[in-house]
Amino acid sequence: MAKREYEVVDQLDKEEFACLMRKALEKRKMTQEQLAEQIGVSRNTIAQMCTGKRFTSIPTLIKICDILEITPDFLLRPYLKEAKPEKMSQDEYHKVLGIMHELRSNELGMLYGIIDLIIRNRSK
Repeated sequence: MAKREYEVVDQLDKEEFACLMRKALEKRKMTQEQLAEQIGVSRNTIAQMCTGKRFTSIPTLIKICDILEITPDFLLRPYLKEAKPEKMSQDEYHKVLGIMHELRSNELGMLYGIIDLIIRNRSK
């Protein structure tokens, strides 16, 4: 399961994500240490996210967004806008369906939310 996360991370602009994380922290007048404490990770983990050296898992991303009172698309917007419309091959399509079949109901709910954000963002 962790491998799938890294496939997504490789496509994200970690520097842009880091810049948006710092902006969200500043807006909430929150330190990296305070955020780390509230989501249960080390301050170093947050520091690495704020410098573009590290990304995070989707569940942790959701926690960060809840605490910073932002939506995931705020942090992922650059990635969503840069997505190129390419048709998926039959093999890729079946691979995605297989992966979705393995998801738990709460994970599937998060996936639906992400898909909804992508579609809404596309029409802007």
